[in-house]
Amino acid sequence: MERDPGPDVQQPMRRLNPTMLALIAGVAVLILIIAFFATNRNPNQDKLSDQQVNLQQVQPSSAEKRCSNQGTYNLIKRELFRRAALIRGSDQAAFEKLANVAVVRMENAVMESEDGTTGAANCSGSLSLDLPPGAAVTGGQRTLTADVDYTVDSDGNVVLRNADAIVTPLATLTRMEEPAPEAATNEIAPEHLTLSVDEPFDYLEKIRHAGALFLGRYTPPSVADYIAGPNHVLPTGATARFFSALSVHDYTKISNIVHYTKEELNKVKDHLVRLAHIEGFDAHAKSAQSRFS
Repeated sequence: MERDPGPDVQQPMRRLNPTMLALIAGVAVLILIIAFFATNRNPNQDKLSDQQVNLQQVQPSSAEKRCSNQGTYNLIKRELFRRAALIRGSDQAAFEKLANVAVVRMENAVMESEDGTTGAANCSGSLSLDLPPGAAVTGGQRTLTADVDYTVDSDGNVVLRNADAIVTPLATLTRMEEPAPEAATNEIAPEHLTLSVDEPFDYLEKIRHAGALFLGRYTPPSVADYIAGPNHVLPTGATARFFSALSVHDYTKISNIVHYTKEELNKVKDHLVRLAHIEGFDAHAKSAQSRFS
């Protein structure tokens, strides 16, 4: 039986665990931090200031970026067709229409200098102009190339120089016989190709260059995006002529395996030796000859 300690006897105090003290202190600090940020938050802190907005608007129109801007390239393309129409002296409307469907590409576009007074950028680059199917210059050429110089002022206006290598033949533009649909498709090499016809499989073997094909009237590209299964990483910009859609094959390693018998090697040895000597690889020739010495 326990004894009553009486009214004057105090119970011993319980000591808090050090781990519990640290946890309480951490929670208190966290509450103070949350309270600080909640009461000192600037309602406009996530908004861009006028200065930041202006800076973002100015950056894309900087002199160097104007040299490699797609809008600049489109102006150059229209100027090429305008000059060609002037040389031709007729068919200006036809030239303007073709300018809308022709494709211009610029490689190695660089800014050579900048006018400190006007802000105009003096640029240069290697330009290629691809004519649409059914149109070609004299000789049947459909892609014209030249190294050109051009100046882009602060308003985006373009002055083109050294473009005669494109303008002169472009003035001889003529209409060719319209190619078959599959021929035009293979030349364009589209990223997506929809064969919205009754018998799409009749065309399938004729299509050689396309990133993805959607066969029939009830196969929209979106069904491949979300339901059918193939990935959506496809070759763009006519690169379907030499690239395929992404697949598991891009993540596999392949080894070539070659096996010849003595009789089989002997049949081709002389050809091998001749080719090796033509290339100047004498050791390659000896590697075959030594097996029969």
